[in-house]
Amino acid sequence: MSLAASIVILAVFVLLARYVVRLMLDFVSHTRAIPGPLWSRLTNLWYLRQMVKGDFHNTNIKLHRQKVRIAPNYYSLSDPACLKTIYGLGTKYVKSSWYDAWNTEEDLTWTNLFSERDPKKHAANRRKVASMYSMTTLTSYEPFVDSCIGLFRRQLDQAGSSDSAVNLAHWVQCYAFDVIGYITFGERFGFLDNMLDVSNIIKNLDAAISAASYIGLFITLRSLIMKILRIMGLLGTDALADFAERNVKMGGPRKAIYGAETIGSYSPMLNKLLEAKKADPGRFTEWDIMANVISNVGAGSDTTAISLSAVFYFIYSNPKTLQKLRDELEVAGIDDIPRFSDTQKLPYFQAVLKECLRLHPGTGFPMFREVPEGGAVISGQFFPPKSNVGVNSWVIHRDKQIYGADADEFRPERWLHASEAEKALMERSYMPFVCTLLSFCEPSEMEEDRRPKKRARVSVACRQCRDRKTRCNGNHPSCKRCEQLAIPCDYDQPTGGGIARRSDTSGLLSRVKELESQLKSFARSPHASRRASTSADGALDEDSISLETYDRRNSTTLYSPTSNPEGGAAHHPVNTDGVDGMGIITLSDNATFSSYFGPSSNVALVYELTRVLKTLSGAPVNLVNPRAEGVEASNNQQNSLTSSYSLIPRDITVAGAQYLPPEPEATSLLHEYFDTIGLFFPCIYRDTFLAKYRDFRRNDSSHASRSWRALLFVMFAVMYQMRSFASPTDAEDKLSWEYLQRALNLAMPEAVINSDLETVQLLCLLTCYLQCSTNSAQTWSFHVLSVKAAMQIGLHSLETTQNLPLLQRELCKRTWFWCVVNDTLVSVYLGRPPVVPKSLISKNLPEDMSDIFPTSNQSRTVAMTSLAYYNAKIRLAMIISDILAQLYGDNMAANNSMGVFETLRSAFDLSWKLSEWRSSVPAQIRPGSVIAAPEIPRALPMQRFQTGLSLYFHAAQALIYRPVLLRFLQYKPDGTNATETLSLLKDSGFSTIKNCMYTCSGGVALAKTIVDEQFLPTSLWGAWWMTNFLVFNASMMHFGMLLISTQSSFSGLMATEDIDLILSDLKDASEVHRRLNRNNLIISRCRECLHNFLDLYKSFRDTTSPKGIGAWEDLTLSLQQPEFENTHGSQTATSSILPNPGQDFAWFDMEAFAGPMA
Repeated sequence: MSLAASIVILAVFVLLARYVVRLMLDFVSHTRAIPGPLWSRLTNLWYLRQMVKGDFHNTNIKLHRQKVRIAPNYYSLSDPACLKTIYGLGTKYVKSSWYDAWNTEEDLTWTNLFSERDPKKHAANRRKVASMYSMTTLTSYEPFVDSCIGLFRRQLDQAGSSDSAVNLAHWVQCYAFDVIGYITFGERFGFLDNMLDVSNIIKNLDAAISAASYIGLFITLRSLIMKILRIMGLLGTDALADFAERNVKMGGPRKAIYGAETIGSYSPMLNKLLEAKKADPGRFTEWDIMANVISNVGAGSDTTAISLSAVFYFIYSNPKTLQKLRDELEVAGIDDIPRFSDTQKLPYFQAVLKECLRLHPGTGFPMFREVPEGGAVISGQFFPPKSNVGVNSWVIHRDKQIYGADADEFRPERWLHASEAEKALMERSYMPFVCTLLSFCEPSEMEEDRRPKKRARVSVACRQCRDRKTRCNGNHPSCKRCEQLAIPCDYDQPTGGGIARRSDTSGLLSRVKELESQLKSFARSPHASRRASTSADGALDEDSISLETYDRRNSTTLYSPTSNPEGGAAHHPVNTDGVDGMGIITLSDNATFSSYFGPSSNVALVYELTRVLKTLSGAPVNLVNPRAEGVEASNNQQNSLTSSYSLIPRDITVAGAQYLPPEPEATSLLHEYFDTIGLFFPCIYRDTFLAKYRDFRRNDSSHASRSWRALLFVMFAVMYQMRSFASPTDAEDKLSWEYLQRALNLAMPEAVINSDLETVQLLCLLTCYLQCSTNSAQTWSFHVLSVKAAMQIGLHSLETTQNLPLLQRELCKRTWFWCVVNDTLVSVYLGRPPVVPKSLISKNLPEDMSDIFPTSNQSRTVAMTSLAYYNAKIRLAMIISDILAQLYGDNMAANNSMGVFETLRSAFDLSWKLSEWRSSVPAQIRPGSVIAAPEIPRALPMQRFQTGLSLYFHAAQALIYRPVLLRFLQYKPDGTNATETLSLLKDSGFSTIKNCMYTCSGGVALAKTIVDEQFLPTSLWGAWWMTNFLVFNASMMHFGMLLISTQSSFSGLMATEDIDLILSDLKDASEVHRRLNRNNLIISRCRECLHNFLDLYKSFRDTTSPKGIGAWEDLTLSLQQPEFENTHGSQTATSSILPNPGQDFAWFDMEAFAGPMA
């Protein structure tokens, strides 16, 4: 076999392999279901063949549905809803690479208005000549057009007298060229003199347009193809450019003469271009002149000729239409060449023009645009980024759903007799791409020109427009938008009005200023070391606000602008209200607080246990353990575990991108957020947010809203809190609190008054974050604000969001459920009544969008499991809401009058409901399951999902069992119906206590797994405050069971092995606290409370049992271990921390963790 044959075979093989690979990739892509010819999936050659045949527009119509593939990565659409998305003003869909082929020069930096792809450059170039294409300027060229019309009519008269056939399409082309020549250069090219192709320019123009259309499909070969065509003499663009250049050179010296005397003093476009260059040569170059002239001669003449040919064809093919036009002209009294203003008063003539250009628009191909970064959903179909999408006007103009069943027929009356709604739909779908009098603008630019410079304001919008958040023109009895949609239009206020006067709002402004002054004087601090300037009117200046960072573990800072003698504003600490952000424990024995903590709170449980201990021991109970190492016994809370740090005083501008964490740390933190919290609460679309962040980082864009910037800073604050399973280091805590303050400076006080989706998401995230703070009032306040903000924009209403795009509608639903979940959990933690009424909790759970809106750097499996986790958590929150209502009376009163029998029955029913929920959770994330083969690797996100659900599942179980436990502790032998109560407690009640014991043991075991050193590289669960809550709550429940065993009425009820299991769990709980703690006040207080309770219990507990003595000795050794020392180097205690696989809790495979969290 020869070398040449081998090369040919190899080339054919490579080509076939390429097609096979492309076909395989296509069948797994998001666009695989889009119909189209088979060859269109493999190569651009099918599309090229249709172009060469010259009937692609007809083929496109025959193929078309709503979406059709015409080449690899090229899609033709027919949907009026996507027109504004793709071509609208300010769209992110830039022109496709196909437009590069329309440059007359090989250097792609030498572009014209049609070929320029950069929207900013296109807008800048268009502004240079915008005045030359304004309607006023275009109508001023009427004398040029009239002169050509007169000559054209004389040529028709001569042809008619000779009875010779006329190629009207060619004549119209000649007419168009001479009109262009007159308008552009001030003199005709001479086409109309003999109806001949002057300098073969028509032939060259046709070759240039055909070449550009074909080359655009193979743009990477553009330079090579142009060189070949130039050698062959087939590159029409060179001849077109030479023709234009010759006329520019000829027109320059004669710029004061400009043609025949019949034109008078009208100035052609070349004159305006030369004057613009003379006025500003730095801005207006020689190429600007050439580019506009070439575009006029080429694009202007061609589309004008096409449109005029279509008008002649349809008019003279329909005698009835011709007669109606003649009748209209006769009635209007027009017997000569009409003015442009006259034609605007001829409705039937205008309808005929529209109908002609509907059936025969000026372009036969879709005007392709590239899908922006991150991809997009268009007409219900996801298109990956860089996909080429476009609408072929030939196709959409024949859409029967838009233009009626007779859309293929010529019927101008459709534009006159249609209803307002039908006419509006037809107008929105009408895109002839006609370059009337050289105004070859893009649809978005035409829209811009038609838009008034400043819209009229209306004092009152109708209720429907307010709900849809659309513009209302204020017409009565029905506004324009409601008329178009054919829906009722209702106004909440009387029709009279106009714009609200200044005096109408002066009272509100004065009250706002008074509120500002009160806020500034409310917490005046002589210690404020940093100042923030105020504006002249006393309002805070967001770019000059400064802050002071304080130790969150000792005191927390709400947004509290304060005044000072110098007139500035500062932030100062607001002392803790005595209880942490989750209502776990009081932070000082002598803490006084007026906040309400109902029966579901952990504070209430600790108080009840304290009361029982005090009764048993007969001595005061102090929760502080003076012997615990690392904890000072001082009652002065200003002396904390660690001295309060302070930052070097400096001004911090909270709004700028320069105050973000440095790269690549910032991006890494955001990816960590979306790989953790973003999966637990999938309410923010990752790709959109990250794209906006990159733009903000690069441009420090002022377009980013305050709420979005605040949300960004809170994300950083949260992630610095969650970088490992333990509480943050001092450095991490300081950074976290700094970014939180920046967020609050941006968000407040606007978030109290105004609202949008980002504000709700911000407040929800703040609610989650502040659960690790030392101020429960903050957690509750921001949660209430989040619900208020959500209801303010109607997230609770399906009707409000039903008209939004799919992605936004789904994110609104998910964000509302975030509020619902937070409401249930915060109500339980703090013992408060729920804020969200149950009637507003929809049964329609969030839906999977991963197939339509895929997320980069995330598999669809993870996205679907994330949604399964979120929906499972929502359903669990609904069950917890039932628990709160049935067993705790919605925290409405501290004393629950429910009897023992009712309590046991409700606990049983709710346990059954909780068990059903657990069974409904997908197996891979089901809480409390035992994995049969833990050595099988499992993805880290799956283990995190299972961890999260297991935490909440154990907490919900404990919440059910707690009232039963309290019934044991509150039992009085001399009470009413004491015998029946005792019998119930010993029988059904004790089985519930046993279940409670195993539940608490499982919770401690889960916490042990989370803090195990083997999880250091991956951080299985970063929400250390949740781990602390779980283990402390389980410890308190366990301790309550120990107290039950000391009561004479229940002596002997608990076996020795039960006591030993409880003591072993308490030992493990203490070790979990130690490993969680990095000098954190909340965790230290929990560990102190546990140790002190056990010391008191030991003082009166009979420990004669050998097993009991051994257990107590082991526990004493554990309590004497020092607090966490900011390192995790020791592995000596690993064996005591590892969970027991035989227990019913989530087992997590350590070997599946390949490395640090991405």
